Amino acid sequence: MAISCKQTLLNDKYNLQNPDQIIQLSKSLTEISGLTYIGNGKIAAVQDEKGQLFIIDTKTGEVISKDKFGKNGDYEGIALVGNTVYSVESTGTIHQISLSGKVKELEKYNTKLSGKNDVEGLCYHAPSNSLLLACKGQSGKKKHKKGVRSVYAFDLKKSKLHKRPFLEISEEEIGEKLGRNMIGKFQPSGITIAPEDGKIYIISSAGNAIAIYNENKQLEQALTLSKSDFAQPEGICFDENGTLYISNEGRDGRANILVFKKNT
Repeated sequence: MAISCKQTLLNDKYNLQNPDQIIQLSKSLTEISGLTYIGNGKIAAVQDEKGQLFIIDTKTGEVISKDKFGKNGDYEGIALVGNTVYSVESTGTIHQISLSGKVKELEKYNTKLSGKNDVEGLCYHAPSNSLLLACKGQSGKKKHKKGVRSVYAFDLKKSKLHKRPFLEISEEEIGEKLGRNMIGKFQPSGITIAPEDGKIYIISSAGNAIAIYNENKQLEQALTLSKSDFAQPEGICFDENGTLYISNEGRDGRANILVFKKNT
């Protein structure tokens, strides 16, 4: 499988022309959305219809376990924090799920975001001990700024969403780096943080693009991904060694996870 993109290197670390591995997923994960690495060669994932937690073997793609934790809904993102994972619905509702012993919901949090915000991405930001929620839709809680998408922070200690966005994504700024109009086209579908340098990686299924922000929340790089190969990029995460995983929904076939190791 050859993967083409306008730029060969992603942040001078990852070559997106060819994945080191392609993990083919079962039909139960055709609509895979978020994923997070949980250690020992395992990824936890959710799909966007049922409140189920999937544990996937990164070597074989085998679903090791599938456990119900909540009612059917629109589950989009997932993030590991200690011995628990958090999953977010598009409405902004966050579910805390136990990984120790029986998989079950421990808590549920209302963030005051809504379906208009259409939360799609979730990751853990260790420096602020918060979850980052990337919104595909309306940038604010009440109004939408044209050409802007927002990332909000949910404080885990206070169990409260910060009023102001943690990061505001300028679609015009991304378009300047890509050399094309991205107004209305960069709509975050996944977010993660690189363990090595703390940089924030945000993917957008709409517009098939990825953007990288540094720790000061400044846009460093953006690139376009091939639609034919990145069919519908929905999830993104790193393992402890910096290996990059990007999941694609099975738009016209089986879903997969593309694996990219760091350039040496």
